[in-house]
Amino acid sequence: VKVEITNPGSIPTATYDYVWSSPAISPIANGTGNGDGLLLDDNFSGLSDGVYSLSFKNNTSGCIGVAQTTVMK
Repeated sequence: VKVEITNPGSIPTATYDYVWSSPAISPIANGTGNGDGLLLDDNFSGLSDGVYSLSFKNNTSGCIGVAQTTVMK
């Protein structure tokens, strides 16, 4: 699952606050990633089936949003 946050007119920022909501058996731990998408802190293997939601906040503009996806193997 890759989430790219873009919005016309949004203020670019280096930092976002985000919280994952995931199935009970999931390797995702909130607050451990740095958002660069390169290492294990941002890449989770062994995801269980279910709905994953991501709530995020742009720390510069204060804008918030939600992204959601379903994993089915």
